[in-house]
Amino acid sequence: MPSTAQLEEAACILCGPAPARMRIDAHPFRVVECEGCTLVYLSPRLAPDSREAIYTGDYFKSPIARERGYTDYVADRDCYLETFRRRARPLLAWRPSGTVFEAGFAAGFFLRVMRDAGWRTYGVELNPDMVAHARNELALDDVTHGRIEDWDGRDAPYDLITLWDVLEHVGDPGALLAQVREWLAPEGRLVIETQDVSSPTARLLGKRWHHYKHGEHLFHFSPRTLRVLLERAGFEVIDVTRRGAGKVIPYRFLVERSQRIFPPLTPVLARVPGLDSKTFYVNPHDEMIVTARLRRSR
Repeated sequence: MPSTAQLEEAACILCGPAPARMRIDAHPFRVVECEGCTLVYLSPRLAPDSREAIYTGDYFKSPIARERGYTDYVADRDCYLETFRRRARPLLAWRPSGTVFEAGFAAGFFLRVMRDAGWRTYGVELNPDMVAHARNELALDDVTHGRIEDWDGRDAPYDLITLWDVLEHVGDPGALLAQVREWLAPEGRLVIETQDVSSPTARLLGKRWHHYKHGEHLFHFSPRTLRVLLERAGFEVIDVTRRGAGKVIPYRFLVERSQRIFPPLTPVLARVPGLDSKTFYVNPHDEMIVTARLRRSR
C-alpha cells in the first residue's frame, strides 16, 4: 500500500480542474470520469518517482501480473512476435520499408519484426534489462535506455512512430504527443494502441476489468477522448479500430486473468489437460489501435 507521500492528485488533461464523478474507489486510488469531456483517469495516483520504480523493477517478470506488469515477457517471445507480425501487416501494406521509432519498446519484439521486414529501427525503453535483451538477443543497435523525453531524436524524422501500450502509463500524454510530433515525417504515421474504456467488455466487467491496474494505468481513453487529445497535439486521426488489437497469449494467461475476472473458474481452467503449451489469439475488443498523421494546413 503506497503512503500519502507517494501519491499525487491529478486533474483532467482535457478540461483542467473540472468536476469528476467517481467510477471506482480502490483505496488509496480512485478512478474518476470528467463530467465535462468523459475522460477517465486516476486520482490520486502514484507520484512520478514511484511510478518510474515500477518499470525498472520486476515489471516484466511480475509475481502479480494480474495487478502489475507481465508474468514473463521474455519467455512469451513467440507470442509477442506473432502478435506484432499481425499488427505489422497493415503497416507494411501502407509502406514496405522506412524508419520506425518505438517509444517504450519493452523487449524489442515489434522492432525485430520491422527490422526483419527491412525497416531501420530505433527505440527507447525505461527498463535496463529489456534494453539489454533487445541489444544482445535481438541484435537491435539503435535502442537506448532511458525516458522517452530523453531520446535524442537521432536520424529523425521517422516514417512511423509507435506507442504500443504506452500512452495510458504516461503522466502527461499531451506533452508526450507534442514531443513525438517533432520526430514524425510530414507524410508519416503515428500508431497508438491503448485500452478502450468505452468498449462493451469494459462496461460489462466494471471494476473487474483487467486493465484497471491502478499503479500503472493512469488514463483510460475512449475513441472520443483520444481523438480530442491527438487533435490538440497537432494530429489528424485517420483510423480507429478494435480489429487487430488482440494478442496471441499462452494458455496460462487465461488461467491467471480468470483469478481476477471470475475466480471460481480458475481451478477448472487449471485442470484442463493438454493446454499448458497451447497459445491462442484473443481479442475481447477492449483495446483499440489509432492511426494518425500530422494535421495538414487548410
